Parts: sequence; structure tokens; C-alpha cells
Amino acid sequence: MDDMVFELFASSVRREILASLADDPRQELSVSDDVANGDERSRVTLHHKHLPKLADEAVIRWDSEDGTVTRGPNFEACEPLLRFLDDADTESLVRAADR
Repeated sequence: MDDMVFELFASSVRREILASLADDPRQELSVSDDVANGDERSRVTLHHKHLPKLADEAVIRWDSEDGTVTRGPNFEACEPLLRFLDDADTESLVRAADR
């Protein structure tokens, strides 16, 4: 698996965006306040760090004008790790990583 995928999954915000898009291939996700939880600092980080990083790797298509995100042409590179995390007991994985 490409290191790029692991870098993208390093952020819980990016994982949340990718997991949302994994649920439905045709989904158009509005990421304005949902992911940022209404917090201005989180919104700035989302728009200046997380979304550009995902878009630069073509994992998502991001329309910054209307705030929508859809799957990009490289989204399939993330699907195996998304399936693994969905199937895994992530709470146990986090506890094991903290040891």
C-alpha cells in the first residue's frame, strides 16, 4: 500500500471525510460545519489543510465554492484501509497503539 494513503489516514478529520464517502459512491458530502463542528479554527484547518491534501492526491473532488466533496479518481486506493478500519475493533486498536 502506498505511503500516501497512510499519510492521508493520519488525521481523524480526513478519515472521517473518507469514511463518509465510502458509504455511498454517489454521495456528495457537504463539509462546511459538519466536520468542523462549528468551530472556526477547525473550519480554517479543514479548508486550508485537510481538504487540499485529499484533493491534491485526487482522492476527493472538492468544490471550494459550494463546500461539497465527492470521490476522486484515486479514491479506490483508500478503500482497502477503509474496509479494514470499518471491520476492525478500532477502540482495541487505539488502546494497543497507546501502550
